[in-house]
Amino acid sequence: MLRRSTRKAALRAEAPEDHGVNSDTHKDPTGDPQDASRSEPSRKRRRTNSSYEDDRKKKHVRGRRGALKGLVEMPMDILFEILSHLRSADILRLSWTSKALRGILMSRSSAFVWKTARANVEGLPDCPPFLNEPQYAAFMFDSTCDYCRRARTQMTIWDFTRCCHKCSADEDKFQRPFDIRWPGCILNEVWVIIPSVWVNVGKRTYKRFKISSVVEMRERHDKVHSHAKEQWFVNKKTETSLRKDHFAKCKTWLNEQAEARSQELNEIRQRRTTAIRKKLTGLGWGEELEKLQAADSEEFNSLPTVKVPKALTDRIWENIKEDIIQWMEAAKADRLKAEFRAAQKARHGILAELYASFMASQPLHAILPPVADVAMTEPFKTIIALPLPPESPVVTAEHFATAVETLPDFVKSWRSSADAKLLAAMRACNELSLQDAQESSLNLATTFFGCARSYGCRAQLPYPHVLVHPCASNPSYCTPHDAFKDLECQPWDFEGNYIEFSPQWYMIARYILEACGLDPDTTTRQQVEDPTFFVECVGCNQKKISEEARTLMTWVSAMNHVAIHRSRREDKGMRVHRAQLSDEDMHRAIQLEADRRENLKRNVFGPKFWICVRCKEVHTWSGFLEHISNSHQIDVSIHEPAEYKDYELHMNAYTRWDYQSVLYLKPLSSIPEEGM
Repeated sequence: MLRRSTRKAALRAEAPEDHGVNSDTHKDPTGDPQDASRSEPSRKRRRTNSSYEDDRKKKHVRGRRGALKGLVEMPMDILFEILSHLRSADILRLSWTSKALRGILMSRSSAFVWKTARANVEGLPDCPPFLNEPQYAAFMFDSTCDYCRRARTQMTIWDFTRCCHKCSADEDKFQRPFDIRWPGCILNEVWVIIPSVWVNVGKRTYKRFKISSVVEMRERHDKVHSHAKEQWFVNKKTETSLRKDHFAKCKTWLNEQAEARSQELNEIRQRRTTAIRKKLTGLGWGEELEKLQAADSEEFNSLPTVKVPKALTDRIWENIKEDIIQWMEAAKADRLKAEFRAAQKARHGILAELYASFMASQPLHAILPPVADVAMTEPFKTIIALPLPPESPVVTAEHFATAVETLPDFVKSWRSSADAKLLAAMRACNELSLQDAQESSLNLATTFFGCARSYGCRAQLPYPHVLVHPCASNPSYCTPHDAFKDLECQPWDFEGNYIEFSPQWYMIARYILEACGLDPDTTTRQQVEDPTFFVECVGCNQKKISEEARTLMTWVSAMNHVAIHRSRREDKGMRVHRAQLSDEDMHRAIQLEADRRENLKRNVFGPKFWICVRCKEVHTWSGFLEHISNSHQIDVSIHEPAEYKDYELHMNAYTRWDYQSVLYLKPLSSIPEEGM
């Protein structure tokens, strides 16, 4: 009892001297959140029934309450012996536990305790001369923000303080470089001695300076005599350089510790992941784990229940097992779906090759459906949708052999269905009375259909050009159909609103045919597309050219020419009729038409207009030259490809806008002899 009472008296008599913890360069390392409540006088409480107080349940406190009370009651030599085996972080946290321990640890006589604890930390730099031991320990091992007390703050400043990202962006605490007001001083010199942070705003990084330090330094500077101000800056720069040197060492050590801790946590995570995989293998998921793709494996390792840096125990496994198995089931379903999708893509590729061979066996200008129409019909659809092995064998070209034999019948059926759609569009036109239109009406010269797709070309198309128009079979950029993506096409007029009958061009065609002395109700497309059929425009508004030349047009060009005049309301003085040409002029007009076809080759990035006569493949002009060189071993530098022998123009070319220009036939008297 004598020793105990003496110990208590000593504690009461000893004043808790600090080591400069009130310095404005750092936070109070012994700040106890409970001190404030303990120092305030207790409030008066209302008197209550004692029986009621006895019945109240006591709040459950985890751990042993008051377990450290015995430390302050033991002899000092024993206490210091215990503390000599601790590290700086342990001593720092002990100083937060109670006022009694704080009084012991913050006294000057206990300075050796902090030094011993610091020596127990391997590689820790020595305490800087401008900090005391508690301040240094608080900076190195307390990660709270010095400005708002936010926990886990990793941003450090060379004045040995910590700052969270929120405070660094606070304009009341940090300011921009050019917002500093320091009359009579060069800002470059001021920036050197003021603590600063780098703030990330969007994709840019900005430097901000500590406002409280600016105010403090300016006040100190103002108190210095004018003759000594320059030397004051020199001294501050030297002091700043010293602080930054010590800070660099401390920062290096902190980074090394963070890296070591990160590596340690990663090793724990790896052991936990390995243990979980072993548990799953025991439950029959080993094969599925091996089949996980790199992305799925990374996702598995990043699961909240897997990436926890904590050893796996049987109790933990029982708690997380259901969630992990549920994820494995979903991953397996996604894998099977992806494998089936890959198999479908391969099957679409096989079908595309077989259909290309079938198209090569057909006449050059045969009207054939897109391959997507074939893929969407039986029996091809069933073959493409066959299950994966082992439920079904691997699909090869042999599985399509029987189905390919049905292609001729399918083409006929598709053509009849497409013609029926076009006839229905003609009969549904409200502006004209075409309810009696028959299949033969499709071949009339007055029959035109417009491209009505939202992002289409708005071209006007005769029959059967409309059946091979690319806008009617090109898939949309965001199509949800995987088959269309694989085949790079979709069924012709897939949504049923890509093609519409054109009453405007129907009336223009009747006008031109009547002007040419032909019957619009019986004249067919074949008649007006004859190579010797030309329409001449008299009184064309392009007088500068037409005064010296005759304006000739093919049938489609004439349609486009009249449509342009009417859209501009310039058709009052326009007169068209069938051109009457001599044999010489007819020959020259046909040559002009051939020259225009040749000019299409100049469009390097143009559409696919050229059909290979040998294999029926359609290419751009540059692609065609490369094709016949590689596939048919024809040297284009020696053998220049010839029309009708090596290639023919696809019918889509005749409806392209840049092919529908007029031909200007100059009189022979105006052509030099060398041009004849």
